[in-house]
Parts: sequence; C-alpha cells; structure tokens
Amino acid sequence: MRCVCQEFAGLYTNVHHIIPESDHGQNTLENAIVLCSRCHGEVGHYNVRHPVGNKYSTEELCRLRDEWWNWCEKNPATPLPKHPISVSPGTINLGTRGWKVRSLFKVHNKSNEIYYDIWIKLTIDAPEIFPHDIIIDTKNVKNQLTAEAGSVRVCWDIVRIDGTDSDNKKVIFLLLKSLEPGEVLTFMLRNNSRRATSTLTQPKVLIGVSVFSTEPNKTVEKPGQIALIFAPPENMTIKSLGFMIKRSD
Repeated sequence: MRCVCQEFAGLYTNVHHIIPESDHGQNTLENAIVLCSRCHGEVGHYNVRHPVGNKYSTEELCRLRDEWWNWCEKNPATPLPKHPISVSPGTINLGTRGWKVRSLFKVHNKSNEIYYDIWIKLTIDAPEIFPHDIIIDTKNVKNQLTAEAGSVRVCWDIVRIDGTDSDNKKVIFLLLKSLEPGEVLTFMLRNNSRRATSTLTQPKVLIGVSVFSTEPNKTVEKPGQIALIFAPPENMTIKSLGFMIKRSD
C-alpha cells in the first residue's frame, strides 16, 4: 500500500526522496516516502531529470506519509482499506481460564485477478499459548495442487508453518497456493491449550496478509518424489511444518 493514494501497487512502487538528492536531500527514512508509479509522476520536482508533476509540496508529502504510518501502527490487525486480499476478522480472542474459543476467519480475494503463494500471518499475543495449541481447519480445501509420491498423494493447497518471527513473537504462517478472483476460504480456529491464561490481558491472535504473488511458484516432481519450493516472507525460526496428505486408493 502506498502512502499517498493508498492503492495496492505490488512491485510497481518507488521510494521517493522528499527533498531531492540534487538539493542535498539525505538517504534517510525521514526523507523517504513509498509511492506507486502514478503518484511518483505527480510529486516530482519539475526538472529535466524528472520532467513530470509537482502536485504535492514537501510538507504535504511528509504529512501524508506520517498519517499513513500512524494509521498502520494503530491498526495492526485491521485489513488495509484498498488491499485486494482481505482477512476478516483481523483479531480473534482465544478465551481465558476454562473458556475455549472456536472462531471462524475468512480470506477473501476481492479482486478480478488470480493470486498465488498468499502468506497469512497469525501472531499469538498470549505468553501461555503456543502455535501447537492452535488448531486450524479449513472448510473448503480445493485439493487442486496434487502429486503422487509412491502410495501417497500430496495436496499442498495449504501449508502451515509454526515458529517465531524476527521479533521473537510466536507465529503461524498459512501458505495458500492460490486464490481465484472473488474466492473466499473459510477457516476454523480453536484454542486447544489446557494451560490457564492470565485474566489481566485478553489472549488473542492477530491475523493479516503478509505477501502474495501474481505468478505461481514451481514444484519439482520426480518418480516417487515431490519437492515443494518456498521461502517464508520474513526471517523466522521454523518449529514445525505441515500440509495435507491423502492416501491413494
């Protein structure tokens, strides 16, 4: 999402110097703003090296950037308003003490495009609850991406990875291999922990879209062997990995 138009632009983004380098602008975060190609053409300081635009002043760019950063910081679990893929709800309470919660969440491709390798990040905000305590089932697996490996048929429409992220937070990543235009995947999430949780804070899971691609990933298939190639969208320590397996008849 870009700081000015707040439209999703994928890879078609630029980091713009608010004060140009030619005017001694520094290569710092405070002097940078992320823009789509269209907005970049509208904010340029008109000169022969960047001969378009001049719609926004330096002060306006700083204000728009800071307002967007503040919104993102205050709404970590809120779906981005113009993102093509939404997750709802963005927060699930896990219950306290003897109460166990079962909740649904949905992943929706709101666009007219097909997307691949959609990474959904679930961050556990509860010291007593761990990824293996969270049971996640899906209501509508497609089982379209399959391959034979001996007597086993492997379906990798959905891959689950448990671990900790670079901030040492407990996380679950769901890798969805594809979402068709308008498609909705529904998941059931259940807290299976038997440990008592603190009543001071409400234990919860924050859910959001991490990254996705417009091109499908590759798999390697050989007689009796399957290799699924992927890389998590951020540095993390992987504790476990799982995907669907069905026995061939």
